[in-house]
Amino acid sequence: MSTATYISADRYATIADLPVCLPETGLRRGNVVQVAVFDLKAGQRAVIRVMDLNVLKVLTPGIVPDAINSSFGWCYAGVFSGFMASSPFISVSAAQVGITSMNSCCERIITSPGLYTVKIVNNTGKTADKAIDLAVCLTGVIKIYG
Repeated sequence: MSTATYISADRYATIADLPVCLPETGLRRGNVVQVAVFDLKAGQRAVIRVMDLNVLKVLTPGIVPDAINSSFGWCYAGVFSGFMASSPFISVSAAQVGITSMNSCCERIITSPGLYTVKIVNNTGKTADKAIDLAVCLTGVIKIYG
């Protein structure tokens, strides 16, 4: 029997899981909530296979929202380089109540050393009267290989 499919104890010790978990949270207009931070060193890689964004409810009913950036819907969660919430490497966006998931068949891999943050952003309110508040939660996992 071949042992080629098994991970050695030394190799297993270099693998870490970073859970991404934001329980039900009010995401007010214009808010950005930081959920996780990780630092990749040279030779490490982060693999993201699962990230689920759940818009539980709209807290300001009766408003037809407008999106600041139309491709990101009402809100989006993503992995960003550094602490600024602009141009995520990986994102999941939602424009309705319900769960939106990454395509779990396609893993996303980050290999560049640096500091990365996972954030969720309210993307409504191009005009003040069209902004909505949301109740959201976020789950996922980032696997870091040494």
